[in-house]
Amino acid sequence: MLAKITQKLVGNDRRSSRIVSLFACCLIALGLIGCEDPLKVENPNSLLETDLDNPIAAAGIVNGALGTAAQGIGFVLAPYSTVTDEVTWIGSRNAWNDLNKGKVTDIQNEFVDNAMKFMHEGRWMADKAVAQMEKFDADGVLEDRSLLSRAYLIAGMVRIYIADWFDDWAFSNKTEPAPAVGKDNMSVVYDDAIELLTKAVNVAREVGDQELEARALACRARAKHAKAIWQLLNPPGQAPANPYVNAGADDAAAALGLVDNNWKWQLMFGVGREWNDTAWQINGRKELAFVADIADDPIDGVDDPRIVAAITEFTDIDTWGGTNYSPITVVSAREMHLIIAEAKLASGDETAAKTHINMVRAMDGLTALDNQIPVGDMLAHERRANLFIQGRRLNDMYRFGIKDPEWDVNSPAYTVPGSFLPITISERRANPLIPISD
Repeated sequence: MLAKITQKLVGNDRRSSRIVSLFACCLIALGLIGCEDPLKVENPNSLLETDLDNPIAAAGIVNGALGTAAQGIGFVLAPYSTVTDEVTWIGSRNAWNDLNKGKVTDIQNEFVDNAMKFMHEGRWMADKAVAQMEKFDADGVLEDRSLLSRAYLIAGMVRIYIADWFDDWAFSNKTEPAPAVGKDNMSVVYDDAIELLTKAVNVAREVGDQELEARALACRARAKHAKAIWQLLNPPGQAPANPYVNAGADDAAAALGLVDNNWKWQLMFGVGREWNDTAWQINGRKELAFVADIADDPIDGVDDPRIVAAITEFTDIDTWGGTNYSPITVVSAREMHLIIAEAKLASGDETAAKTHINMVRAMDGLTALDNQIPVGDMLAHERRANLFIQGRRLNDMYRFGIKDPEWDVNSPAYTVPGSFLPITISERRANPLIPISD
């Protein structure tokens, strides 16, 4: 039975009940399971894994993978953001306070440990979707090949977040434990993401789906840009002398050629579907809160309207139908402009860098950058303002030499810039290939 098979997943991949329920619901909705008596409901957990080999399940598998991946991202965004100067601890659970103080590498932290399980689940589901779509496509039974592009996109996206947020990872598969990638080797996770996203771009172009192509190009731009930042920060220990990178600009420009300036791809949550745990911690339980001191715009001297808008969107529970369902922005046209601006700055073309920064500022009616402040300082601020609560901030804080006033001076975040979330205790205890302690 699928339930019995997936319960054997190694380490943090053991959180299998949602895999079972997502696949089961998809197969039921698509008519693979029926019952003569409409009042008699069969147990969906009686499914065999081979039921997923039916091509009619293709859309359900990909949708399930996206939902599970989104939930994993929503869980990890909370501890990651608590380490930064975007989110602060206001509740009663001390493990959140530890993160708030910059204790980012604690393998015992209960909230990182719990979040990592969901992230493992999302990664496994994304890879399962890729394998199934590739099989259907090779067999000539995949009616909608955009599903193959979507599967590649989801798997690539998940890997970007893993490489951005964790200092190590293990890609276990069911009963087969995998060794850790290694802290010194995590850039290969970006390489895997780029490979998957390249496939997503190619298939999207083949089927003529511009929205999918834009998402894949934007994610590939982000993967290349983030890999360059990773290379700046590793080995961890000090902020780089030159924090600017020239990477991802070509893909960013290609993505911008397909969309307008208001474009963004968001992970959406809702009642009866997945939930965003970061939203629940902020809006529901109120264990966490956005920082009260919103950064002023360096030129206009007002609370930055982009940060205000991001907080408003995240806390607007009426729009989303509850406290748990705020969306998470994956990529946007704004970020593409900033990737290009940074590439120009890194190559010494400050005029072109200003042009792209000012394109972003014009979207909110802010005064254009001329010579009021250094271009590099403005780029750092524009990234904070336009990428608020999108999971980029700690990486930027490290490379720009920014320390959160709430960090303990002896914490890893303070003393070892480039420190990120670890492989936690549950995976270490379950996976014989990973030591209990480093």
